[in-house]
Amino acid sequence: MTPSHPGLRFLRRWWLLFLLGPLLSGVVGWLVVRQMPRVYQADVTLLVQPGDATSLGAQDLQGTQNLADTFAQAMLTRPVLTEAAAQVGLGSLSARELSQRVQARGVTGTQLLRVSAEDTDPAQAAQLANAVVQVFLTKNDDIQAQRFASSRENLVRLIDQLQHDIDARGQQINDLSAQPQSPERDAQLVQRQADLTQLQVTHDNTVRSYEDLRVTEARRVDALTVLDPAVPPDSPVQPNPVLSVLLAALAGAVAVVGIALVAEYIDDGLRDRQRISASTGLRTLGVIPRAPRASADGSVGGRLAESYRLLRTNLRFAASSEARRCLLVASAAAGEGKSTIAANLASALAEAGQRVILLDADLHQPTQARRFELPSGPGLTSVLLDPEAAAATALHATQVPNLQVVPAGLASAEPSALLSSKRLPTVLGQLRTLCDVLLIDSPPLLAQPDAALLSAHADAVLFVVDASRSRQRPVRRALDMLEEAGAHVLGTVINRVPRRSVEYASIEARYPVTLDAEGVAANGHTGARSGTP
Repeated sequence: MTPSHPGLRFLRRWWLLFLLGPLLSGVVGWLVVRQMPRVYQADVTLLVQPGDATSLGAQDLQGTQNLADTFAQAMLTRPVLTEAAAQVGLGSLSARELSQRVQARGVTGTQLLRVSAEDTDPAQAAQLANAVVQVFLTKNDDIQAQRFASSRENLVRLIDQLQHDIDARGQQINDLSAQPQSPERDAQLVQRQADLTQLQVTHDNTVRSYEDLRVTEARRVDALTVLDPAVPPDSPVQPNPVLSVLLAALAGAVAVVGIALVAEYIDDGLRDRQRISASTGLRTLGVIPRAPRASADGSVGGRLAESYRLLRTNLRFAASSEARRCLLVASAAAGEGKSTIAANLASALAEAGQRVILLDADLHQPTQARRFELPSGPGLTSVLLDPEAAAATALHATQVPNLQVVPAGLASAEPSALLSSKRLPTVLGQLRTLCDVLLIDSPPLLAQPDAALLSAHADAVLFVVDASRSRQRPVRRALDMLEEAGAHVLGTVINRVPRRSVEYASIEARYPVTLDAEGVAANGHTGARSGTP
């Protein structure tokens, strides 16, 4: 038998969850997307032209991009957003809500600036984007104009004052020219004409300075030009159904993998050889698949019988014939298939030509008499209670050659007291002389202390673990009880392993067996009818 890879066992155990998790998450994501409102986005594209830009080198382009980023942040300020929202009928929105709806960013590597607005109404989105741009352009023009306003106003006042002084000097010259000539008048006239000439020169220089200022102002104003105004978009940008479903499926996949890993970490179920070996420190001597339901004629294939033959073979290699003349079959709890395995193993050993006695020492819940359809008669309780009775009187033949069974016998009020009596070693010694292998079916260790008492009289113990229900802590407690009793545990038998999880050798049993639902022979005996592996 070849153990499967742990990763494959993990996938095989959780494959349905791995399949349904992403599928259900994707369906939920799709349903959620259907209920979400459609959000539309409208964009405005602007060209940023910095003042005094005489070239477009690397430094100039970087400066333009920085200017575009500055404009982008300025457009998202509260005064711009609230005024734009009021213009398009969204004045009830707060500044925070507006900042979530409007975005502005410079396009990397270009002189472009893009402003975007989102709304459930495509026309409203376009109006909001255009309004934000127009409000910002107006405010930007006002800011740019204020940069030279003070100098321009001072020059205008100076020009006006000079013009007034020129007019006054001209009037004085005219008045002096009308007076009769005299040395004093002529001197005043010359002085006034000189003053007028100086005022005219100053006036001309001031006017020139004013014109130069206007040229400088025009050249240094940073310009924003709308290249592509916003129009109502045709399709929404949110939600994205495909992306949302994929993300939901991915989240579901991550969640189910996490759940599976956590479940594997906290799960102490002993489902496979690796877990059992790591928990118990024992080797696995046999792997028994879950018994199939019998067909209409009660016949099934030989795989189940083959597993018991392999167990029989492994027992031969696990211990010498003397060390396994008396084997105790034990388990931690009831219902783990211990009695079924004891019955089938006894049949497999008898099939190989060995004289086998199966002793039903589970006096609390005996089953072997019913399994082998034995008539009522003396059993283990009879020979334990009667000091003169020989153990051979409790033997019952079965339809399996070489196999005899000692049933539990009549019910006893104190079964544990019987099994701890001094009479038991004598009975077991008598039975040993009558067979090659004495196989003892014991009570569950955690239910009654009888199994631990019986283990002291056996050569070795075969411990049964149910792959479908056994847990690490109960199994460890049961093994500790056997260790305290000084028992020698040969190894484990894993019962009820899913058939798809068991990898068998290519050989198949040559003869079918007739089994009931518990894996016991329906014709009154267990295991294969004839033939040896």
